Amino acid sequence: MLFHIQPVPKDEFILTNMVYCHPMDMPSTTDETDAYVKINGCIYILRPDPVVYKGSIVMSALQRISTRTAVMDQLIVEPVPCPHSSCRHITLEIDELDEHEQGPTNFVGSNVFGELFRKEFRNHVFMPRQEFVMRYPKTVLKAKVLDIDFGEEETGVIGEDTEVEVTLAPRSALCVSNV
Repeated sequence: MLFHIQPVPKDEFILTNMVYCHPMDMPSTTDETDAYVKINGCIYILRPDPVVYKGSIVMSALQRISTRTAVMDQLIVEPVPCPHSSCRHITLEIDELDEHEQGPTNFVGSNVFGELFRKEFRNHVFMPRQEFVMRYPKTVLKAKVLDIDFGEEETGVIGEDTEVEVTLAPRSALCVSNV
């Protein structure tokens, strides 16, 4: 499938780590509302939304960084089967998305973060060096995948048994504890 990259039309798209296309552009190989697609080595969930222009795909700025693409680039999006196994372990480097808006709460509990991550990104596929954002109570975090263990598989989804390890980005004002 050939698409042009469209800027994000809705802020809520940024927090999902999904990519979006017009409903008429969804791959016919899927019976579900979502599909998995590979874009320059990264695998994303593709979701239909009527606000997206036909022939376009919506990707956030961090997704474009991870896939080395830009707005209005033309790219090939290849449907891939849904991975059936969970990844075993993921190591994430985190920081506040906007370091200029650090509030009084700059504390991240690694266990709480892990639970939230598994809940928010269940069934998502991540690859090394992939960047994304996620809401954490009272702030929005930028995260980067440092390491991921798929076991014997080439890919895997985030599952309820995926172990999540958190490290801080260099010069981050956040604090992490094992709570």
